Amino acid sequence: MTDYNKKHDYDNQNPDFANANQGQNPESAFIPLGLSIDKQVRHNTLNTHDLRIRRMRKGILNGARLHQSQAAQANQRHYPCMLTLTYAWKQGSYWDYAHISRLMDTIAKYAKRHFGGGYRLRYVWVLENTKAGVPHYHILLWLPRGHTLPKPDKRGWWPHGSTRIERVKKAVGYMAKYASKGGIGFPKGARMHACGGLDRAGRNERTWWASPAWVRAVWQAQEEPRPCSGGGWFSRITGEWLPSPWEVVARQGQVLIIRQRQQVQEV
Repeated sequence: MTDYNKKHDYDNQNPDFANANQGQNPESAFIPLGLSIDKQVRHNTLNTHDLRIRRMRKGILNGARLHQSQAAQANQRHYPCMLTLTYAWKQGSYWDYAHISRLMDTIAKYAKRHFGGGYRLRYVWVLENTKAGVPHYHILLWLPRGHTLPKPDKRGWWPHGSTRIERVKKAVGYMAKYASKGGIGFPKGARMHACGGLDRAGRNERTWWASPAWVRAVWQAQEEPRPCSGGGWFSRITGEWLPSPWEVVARQGQVLIIRQRQQVQEV
């Protein structure tokens, strides 16, 4: 059994929780989450939308960075390009969660036929809203040199509107522009971003970077930490389980997050 705080003294590095490690009441280390009884919003109320955008940005940038790195390490002569998909609302088209999945399946089949059996389709996409509230997609693809991708709307792969394909020089920086925009008012059930084509090591590293800091403080990417349905995280390699150091409690009209001292436990 590994002691969480001995392995990484996270509390001492976070000034918000320093008092909890100095023998004072650990309940003094909290973040108010909700509203007080008189409905007054506290200044540090948790913004779930901002957290979602932060996770999206982290996932997009890490996915693009890992793709770029893996392609270089494999000595694959690829070039990044950006595919933009828009909806033509005047034609009666409407967003559906299956549209992007069907298109990516079609592109994968086309690439297998025309780019050779050794080609790995690498992509990162993000969903964005226009100022008018119309959703559209930006897809970053890595194509083999000497090959191009036909426009999906001309081929009938994207009958919902128009498409545009353009080469980009700095793939990660180009994607960061869209990852930082975020947005609100997405259709119900919409997935905001996705990444495909990484090998197992790349997928593990991307998942590791997406995990909370208290998970990364204990485990490396090679230990394959994954969230548990009942709470906490576990390592697929060691079998250890790490409970969350945060506890949500309701007290005197407030919803608080209190940090607890936790230990890694063997399963």
